[in-house]
Amino acid sequence: MNILLISIIMVFIVAAGIVTISTTGFFSATGDSGQDAAAGDTGPAFRLSFGPDGSDDSNTKDEVPAGGDESDTVSAPVTGAVTGGGSSGGSSGGGSSTTPETPCTLATCDALGYECGSWNDGCGGTLDCTNCGEGFTCNSYGLCIINNPPTIQEIGILDVAEGTKLEFSLIVSDVDGDNVVVSVIGGPGSILFGNVYTFDAPCKDNAGEKMEYVTLEAVDEYGASSTMTFYLNISDNRAYVSIDPPVKDVSIGDTFFVNVSIQTEEPFLGMAFGLEYDDMILNFTDASESMTFGEFLQVDDMSKPVFFGYEGRVEGFPIREGEDNGVSGKGTLVHIYFDAILEGESELNFLFTEAVKSDGGELEEICIITEGGVVNVYSV
Repeated sequence: MNILLISIIMVFIVAAGIVTISTTGFFSATGDSGQDAAAGDTGPAFRLSFGPDGSDDSNTKDEVPAGGDESDTVSAPVTGAVTGGGSSGGSSGGGSSTTPETPCTLATCDALGYECGSWNDGCGGTLDCTNCGEGFTCNSYGLCIINNPPTIQEIGILDVAEGTKLEFSLIVSDVDGDNVVVSVIGGPGSILFGNVYTFDAPCKDNAGEKMEYVTLEAVDEYGASSTMTFYLNISDNRAYVSIDPPVKDVSIGDTFFVNVSIQTEEPFLGMAFGLEYDDMILNFTDASESMTFGEFLQVDDMSKPVFFGYEGRVEGFPIREGEDNGVSGKGTLVHIYFDAILEGESELNFLFTEAVKSDGGELEEICIITEGGVVNVYSV
């Protein structure tokens, strides 16, 4: 009886357009027994429960009879969404939804408070703000600031002797307190430790004063820069050392000597030198008298130069012993003795020279200009 009643009611509801049923879900109906009706129950004679349709957590819509019993239910398949007649709302069937992406907003220079520079535009690109005008610099905060160039104090002309090292600190300033980098952009020398200029003056090819210019540039961290030029007056600082005589003729079996002569205007104190010869033609005996002082550096009759002999080479170290003051002028440093052992020609060439001078103060280097010689050995 209950099933028949439900069927009749559902036909009526659908026909009247009060409830529409789509293609998914189910419903159940619960009716009251005749005893309940007889007892005077005046509530609805049925309850509908609808299956899943996405309308709420329980996915049901109930009409509960007054005094009804939850156990008196009948279920039948129904379809999806149910809409009560006359209402503007309803529930739609299942299906996933996608949250739309929030659109990015391009930043502007004004919004960010930047006057200059390049910045992130907020959408993965680059925002280029207006460059600063002349005399202004863009700082790390995107603001145009007045930027004064750094300066290097003027130097003028500096005297430096050939063969010596010049090193001094530059006076660099920046009124804005910016970091400054100094570099040599013209002429000799280099910068050490940020503001120390250094220059090793080479020995000149020819005697006479030589002028060199040096241009320095100072650049601050924002690109403002200035330059300063000064001059180096490179003066003579040399001694001329040569084999004397330049050509020596001897015979096989002769023991002879050649002089190492010097001419200088500097207070010459001593030197080290290496001299190369042909050991097939000449023999350096390395005996105690194979090298002796000349008059130029000799302090007394007992002083002797230090020397060493090798195959084809002799090294000597004539120094003015026990003295702080050097000697200038012209004379003989040492006498070097050889034996002529084979007919032929042997060149005498300087391999190296290192010399110092002193006028009673610190030792200073001095350039040595050398000239070798030749020994001709003839048969008897």
